[in-house]
Parts: sequence; structure tokens; C-alpha cells
Amino acid sequence: MPIEILMVEAESSLWESLLTYLWQLLLAFIPFAGIYLGFRQHANKILAEKVIEKEVGILYDALMKFIDYSDACGLYLSLTKTKLAYVTGEISRDKLSDKFNDQYSEACDALFKHLSSIKKSELLLRSIGADDAASAVEGYKSQTVVFRRKILDSQKNPDMPDADFSDGIDKQSLLNEVKQNISNFEQLRDQCLSQIAAKKDSLKSIK
Repeated sequence: MPIEILMVEAESSLWESLLTYLWQLLLAFIPFAGIYLGFRQHANKILAEKVIEKEVGILYDALMKFIDYSDACGLYLSLTKTKLAYVTGEISRDKLSDKFNDQYSEACDALFKHLSSIKKSELLLRSIGADDAASAVEGYKSQTVVFRRKILDSQKNPDMPDADFSDGIDKQSLLNEVKQNISNFEQLRDQCLSQIAAKKDSLKSIK
């Protein structure tokens, strides 16, 4: 047999052996590949769940900080309404608590204290991509801060939040504004809570 034929047959046999080996190797690798891919998918799922769990925690923190401020704001405006109602003669002195002045002073301090809370709430919401909720919270903060400034400017000493109202202001008109804004701010508060709830639902849907 010519040597050229022997070389061709040897080369053909070598390729067949190599292909057989590679095929066997591939068959042996497939189960391990499946295990690896399954493990990787499981690991990615766990990682995603951890990220979502962390974002839910941040969302809850933002919610609590918003509630701290909105509750303080609601109490402050409610007591301001009561104070103005007494000043305008809408209610009598016996309708006021004996500790009303102390309660009003504490409410003023609490609102100022929790201003930092709502600022943090907005930042936390933006950090997890809850931009709609953050914008709603920012709008609530801005409007309540502007109105609180108006109330302070109506008092004899703006540096003392519980000071008496100035003699020259229309106290009845201010009282009506307070009543109207209590209603307005409650609606804005509900909108903020709805936006935060929507973000929570979107995070839950990812799981």
C-alpha cells in the first residue's frame, strides 16, 4: 500500500478519534453546564432579592420620615387654627386646654425639628429611583414651608413661633386660609402616600 494512502488513513483515524473524544467530553460537560447555569440563575435571583429588600427598607425609612413631618405639620396647623379661632372670637376661652400654650409651643418646635426629616425622605426616595414620589414629597414640603413662613410673618415676633399675632393683620382672613390649607395639605399628603405605595408595588412585582 502506498505510503500516501497510509498517511491519509492515519490522519482520518486521528480526526475520528479526536471528534469522538470531543463529543464524549461535550456529553460529559452538559450536566455540569446545566448545574452551573442553574446555580448562576439562583445566585442572581438571590442578589436581586437582596437589592429589592434593601430598597424596600429605604422606602419604608422614607415613608416614616415623611409621616413624621406631615403629622407635625398637621398638628401645628390644627393648633394654629384653634389659636386664631380664639383670637377672632370664633371659640371661647373655655374651649382651650389649660396647657394650650405649651402644646402650641411644642408643636412649633416639632415642625421645625422634622423639617430635616422630610428633606431626608425626598433624598431617600430619589436614591431608589422613586422620582415621582420624591417630587410629590418635595412639593408638599415646599408648600407647607411657604405657608408656615406666612403664619410666622403674621406674628409679632417671627423668631418666636408661639408669639401672639400682630395687631395689623386680618386674623379672620388668616384663619380662613389655615382652614383651607389644612384641607389642601391633607390632599397633597394622600398623593404623596399614594406615590410611595405605587413604588412599593413596583418593587414587589419585580420579585
